[in-house]
Amino acid sequence: MDTQRYREHHQEVRVLAGELDRLLDPMELAKDGIPAWRILGELADKLTVHLAMEDRLLYPTLLNSGREEASALAHRYSEDMGGVREAFGAYLATWRSGSAIQKDPNGFIAQSRVMIAAVGMRIEAEEAHLYPAAERPGK
Repeated sequence: MDTQRYREHHQEVRVLAGELDRLLDPMELAKDGIPAWRILGELADKLTVHLAMEDRLLYPTLLNSGREEASALAHRYSEDMGGVREAFGAYLATWRSGSAIQKDPNGFIAQSRVMIAAVGMRIEAEEAHLYPAAERPGK
């Protein structure tokens, strides 16, 4: 299975997460939360598309591949993703506007750093384990 498009999404997510991270300055966010909110929206859109592709194509394909390792990894990653998706949804609900960010820049910074780290760890794990298993030749 070709995982190139998933890897491209990951790179796009990394770039957006880096842009968001560069905006995590409490003084600047207290003045204007809109730039961070816009990047957060782009990041959320990219992750939504990526997760939908995984849920609709990647995981079902691997689960039904008849390949034990790929199927087991797809099952584990699919199950684990529920927690990440839920946490990211709660994060987005909290920071639904630039003014919400302006009102609590330190809270936004703390939660953003946690989410950026969680998404980064997830990307690293998928690229180190899930995608290589998906790409290995087999039934």
